[in-house]
Amino acid sequence: MHKYGTVLELKKNSAIIMSEGFRYFYVKKRPGMYLGQKIMFLDEDIIKPTSAILKYSAVAACFVLIVLAVFLSRITLFDNDGTFAYVYLDINPSVQITIDKNNTVLDTSAVNSDADELLEGLDTKGMDLKDALKIIFEKSDKLGFFKDDTDNYVLISGVINPDSRLYKKIKLMRKQSFRNSSAP
Repeated sequence: MHKYGTVLELKKNSAIIMSEGFRYFYVKKRPGMYLGQKIMFLDEDIIKPTSAILKYSAVAACFVLIVLAVFLSRITLFDNDGTFAYVYLDINPSVQITIDKNNTVLDTSAVNSDADELLEGLDTKGMDLKDALKIIFEKSDKLGFFKDDTDNYVLISGVINPDSRLYKKIKLMRKQSFRNSSAP
């Protein structure tokens, strides 16, 4: 059956046509078509909406999956497996202790070769930071890192993981507090 309409939009392989009855159709693009042109088209020229919908829905589904994958990977990257802070213990062996927001030890690692010997056989994962430090101090004493005839210095320092959600929340709260306090 013959239909008549006006070309409203041209795409790569199709055209959008508005028929005389104000209905819209996707039709196969033909050479020489231009915007505003009045054309005659047949039912077989019409691109079925289901095929276009299926094509675009597959593309949309892939896009959604990619966005979801990126979003989920960012959550794990920025949460950094729950790492809230790093605590450094320097006696002469230097040890880095990774903790979560509840002061639970996630990991203990040697910063220098003396610390390898100190950490050998110690399993502090899952312990409270205070208990882990106590065990490390006791083993340090047994291994002779503390001397009776000299002054013994111990440095314990900590740094908050700037990628943790809690750090970002605290930083945002401080900015808001600063803005509120500087307002007249």
